[in-house]
Amino acid sequence: MLHSLFCILLISNVLLSFVEAQARVSAGLTWTASDGSKLTGRILKTVPAPVSISMPWVSYKVVRTSGRGLLSGYTLVQRVWTHAGQAPKKPQRPGEKVEVRFTSEYWFYKQKN
Repeated sequence: MLHSLFCILLISNVLLSFVEAQARVSAGLTWTASDGSKLTGRILKTVPAPVSISMPWVSYKVVRTSGRGLLSGYTLVQRVWTHAGQAPKKPQRPGEKVEVRFTSEYWFYKQKN
């Protein structure tokens, strides 16, 4: 799934940098930027989205990174402002796969140095 990433650098809770870039996020919770840098997260916390048809908002702890580039140095990722994405309640046939489209923003945070 191709998403627009909103990368945020926070220092003392002040927004210093806002960068938009293209990247892919895979089902294995790995984000890959167009420059080849990658990061993998694990779920820290999930909260329901404000709209019930939307996927939950999620905080991910970054557990692995590779490459030097846009995605290097981040420690936390948040999926917010989701729209749609809830899976159907019941499949029509056993083993049926259904594509569920959604949009979201992913916010990336670095440790303050």
